[in-house]
Amino acid sequence: MKLLIVQSEQEFYAAAAEAVLNQLQRNPELVLGIATGNTTVGLHRELALQSKARSLSWEKVRTFNLDEYLGLSPENPRSCSWRTFDQLVIPTGMKPENAHIPCPDPDRAEETLSAYPERIRQAGGIDLQILGLGTNGHIGMNEPGTPWGQDMLTVSLSEQTLSDKRDFWGGLDNVPRGGITMGIRLVMQGRRQLLCARGADKAQAIRDALCGPVTEQVPASALQLHPELTVLLDEAAASLMR
Repeated sequence: MKLLIVQSEQEFYAAAAEAVLNQLQRNPELVLGIATGNTTVGLHRELALQSKARSLSWEKVRTFNLDEYLGLSPENPRSCSWRTFDQLVIPTGMKPENAHIPCPDPDRAEETLSAYPERIRQAGGIDLQILGLGTNGHIGMNEPGTPWGQDMLTVSLSEQTLSDKRDFWGGLDNVPRGGITMGIRLVMQGRRQLLCARGADKAQAIRDALCGPVTEQVPASALQLHPELTVLLDEAAASLMR
């Protein structure tokens, strides 16, 4: 595990973008696993800015989102789909057809559970998987207690996650209750992992994930077993690390 701890917000996003763009420079056909939480908003912005400054093309890049809310229209500005296109695909000049997002239609969930992992395999697998972290240690929408033996699954969001997302959705009643997500098994197949976390509210989850036992009760703890893990933290998120 490579651990990077930075002081400022700008340093955080610059370091995260550099980790991604280093891979893009080596491989213009990079297959990137992406997340769309609060932590990655600044990362996506920095990727677009630095790519333009360094004349790096995203024309051949392919992306696969970790998850999406079930039953939510892609036209909803809070959907993972909308945020992906608004924050990353359009600003970097990616080809829209190269951005892959789990289908949010509940009636097509069974099809998506098998088709989405197969699409990743056909792309050659994920070269770099970017991950945020929930305050309860979840990655993607894999909540504590979610079994690790599935490539893809539908989930119900925990009460803690619903509460954490309340402000973003304008009230608890507006937060979608479920989603479709890459499972831990599929996440771990990414050749490199980049876990990013900012803020004191992530400190306990970081300590549990990286210093505690490997357990399904802390989904991110599975990353301790990955041979190519980089963890990027600000000082607040790292404050409880031993």
